[in-house]
Amino acid sequence: MDVVNENFYQLLPEIKQAIAECDFIAIDGEFTGLHNGTMVSIFDTAAQYYQKLRSNCMDFLMVQFGLCAVKYNTEKKKFTYRAYNFYTFPKPMSRYAPDCRFLCIPFLTVPDEQVLQNELLNRYKQNCLQAQTPSKVSDCILIPDNHKADVETACEKVKELLESETMSEVIIAEKTNSFVRKLIHQVS
Repeated sequence: MDVVNENFYQLLPEIKQAIAECDFIAIDGEFTGLHNGTMVSIFDTAAQYYQKLRSNCMDFLMVQFGLCAVKYNTEKKKFTYRAYNFYTFPKPMSRYAPDCRFLCIPFLTVPDEQVLQNELLNRYKQNCLQAQTPSKVSDCILIPDNHKADVETACEKVKELLESETMSEVIIAEKTNSFVRKLIHQVS
């Protein structure tokens, strides 16, 4: 149900009751933009993913807030819900005063897009070469700053093992995820 200025006070008791009686609440936000340059990765942990999304949203305005009050009906053995959409797009104090908080999503012309693509590709190739990866640059994964120490430590341990007199030594590797193992393999 859409909640706007005209029906807000009429729906407020219903919304309060739905919140008081629900088993859990789901919320959603719609913003004037989504990305400020911090890219999420499928290899991010849940905490990293959330932090990146949160960081991306902080530069934009929320224009809609969704609230869904969910209740489990034990007799029917199913969930029921009440959903509300609040339009929060900010209004200036007067129609003659601009809202300086509003941010627009920029666009690129076709030539600008090509320049940016080339620049990003060159940066990507340069980072891969600096990471001492195999010559197949297209398979390179950039090492995020928060994983560089782990990768370097693991590579040092492997190097020490290979340079040791006996190959019967055991390397005790730190517990890590598959993404960090891929980075270690890539650099080794």
